[in-house]
Amino acid sequence: MQKKIAVLILIGLLVCAGAIFAGGAKEAPKAAAAAVEAGGEAPQLAAMVARGELPPVSERLPENPYVMEVFQEIGRYGGTLRRGYTGTGDTPGLQKMARVGFVEFGPDPAVIEPHMAERFTISDDGLVYTFYLRKGLRWSDGEPFTTADVEFAYRHIALNEELTSTPPARVRIGTQLVDLEILDDYTFRFVLPTISATFLQNLTTDDGWGANTPAHYLKQYHAEFAETAELERLVRAEGFEDWVQLFEAKASEWDNPDRPTMRAWVAVDPLGASVLRMERNPYYWKVDPAGNQLPYIDTIENRLFLDLETLLLATLSGQIDFQGRHLPWGQFPILMENRDRGNYEVYRYPMSWGSDYAFMPNLNVADPKLNELFNDRRFRIALSHAMDRDEINEVLYLGQAKVRAATAVPESPYYVPEVEMLYAEFDPAKSEALLREIGLSKGSDGYWRHKDGSELSFVLNNHGANADVLELVSEQWDSFGLKNEVVILDRALYTTRYRAGEFDIGGWAWGRGFQPLIAPKFVFPQDDTWNPGPLFGTWYSSGGTAGVEPPIGHPVRTAQD
Repeated sequence: MQKKIAVLILIGLLVCAGAIFAGGAKEAPKAAAAAVEAGGEAPQLAAMVARGELPPVSERLPENPYVMEVFQEIGRYGGTLRRGYTGTGDTPGLQKMARVGFVEFGPDPAVIEPHMAERFTISDDGLVYTFYLRKGLRWSDGEPFTTADVEFAYRHIALNEELTSTPPARVRIGTQLVDLEILDDYTFRFVLPTISATFLQNLTTDDGWGANTPAHYLKQYHAEFAETAELERLVRAEGFEDWVQLFEAKASEWDNPDRPTMRAWVAVDPLGASVLRMERNPYYWKVDPAGNQLPYIDTIENRLFLDLETLLLATLSGQIDFQGRHLPWGQFPILMENRDRGNYEVYRYPMSWGSDYAFMPNLNVADPKLNELFNDRRFRIALSHAMDRDEINEVLYLGQAKVRAATAVPESPYYVPEVEMLYAEFDPAKSEALLREIGLSKGSDGYWRHKDGSELSFVLNNHGANADVLELVSEQWDSFGLKNEVVILDRALYTTRYRAGEFDIGGWAWGRGFQPLIAPKFVFPQDDTWNPGPLFGTWYSSGGTAGVEPPIGHPVRTAQD
């Protein structure tokens, strides 16, 4: 499997020696209180308890709350953290501020720890995973979290044909369903039809398996639970065509601020707001080692930036407190130069991406001539050898990155040294030999042409975060005689078109380089995003009911098998 990583994705770029993080006011926010007493809570919540608006903190926490180790010291309550987001397609940035799940990767990335689950067991045969929830978990509205929420997410969403036409990949091993058994209010188990080496890893995904699906709230919008006349009234009142549209709107965490959550902060503004605020969850289930309920920060303000240049200017002027996303490495010098003026600090930290960016020729592209070329590995190899990664490193990464293919990082147990530079050398002569072997030829204008003599050209698509990389590679390929153009799209539109296979060459940061199979999509087309065959991935994730079936013997089919 390791040696197929670079062959299927192929055109990895390089990996950063570190990523940029700008933020952190040098002085604590003035709203921050003095160090709290052991077992404390935020002053704003204590005031609500005093007014009778909230129960005491001891009644809001589970019997055995999750204890989160602090990085440096016990924190102080208060303050607003300001960051940026880029619109409706940037929900991952919001989620990463407050992940939630039954299990999570620990500080040692080789260890998966219980989180909302107090503990879990795996049967000797590897087929039965039993989870024991923390007793007393509560939603942000104070309602109990129990196995009823897990069952609702599984049986009435994932397996409801009106809401989910095909059971999603997370509830299947291949084409066979994983069975859910509810043992009591706090204990449930998954019974697998066959061994899955990645099942527990996949449970670490944000909100995986119903860890953030409020059954008590959503049942009022679900046809299996709501009274028919009342549900029809709600559909009409909200302006939807049917209950499915109504349910999906109400279930959307970032579009519907009324929806309860298990996250540390609760969104109080809808996605797309000029400032999307997230306020402390009074029922959050984690504490620090002194027993103080988390989180420390009162509010997160996510300010909408429609272009990355404006976000950079806001960061430089001290309007941003914490930001890792959307600050490309090329901005490192200007961020460093303006630290004092903006009152922020800049940090570099190691990344485990296999490649900071990977170009992904669409194996499902509609154009038949491009489709034939993109599915010929010789053409993909030729593209890779026509890319000067050293120039990209010096111009865009200030020489701080490491040139490599898209594959596991050296620290990974899956690392294969021979693969790290597979097809990654700049070798135009080798590229030309491969293209001529395919049957392509150069016209009098210096550009390569299809076998029938017609013009060969393609489009490089992405959203704004990687525009500089696309522009430089576009120039390199053009100078080699590969006619192309760069089209930058809004992230939401780019995602939509990618999933539909409506692009020539797309791309994304490649993979989870330490544990590649926690996101199998980067290793082979497992779903419809960020891999070279989105329609092949749809076929795989749908169990063969949608998408495009890879031909028998195709490398994608072999990897899927």
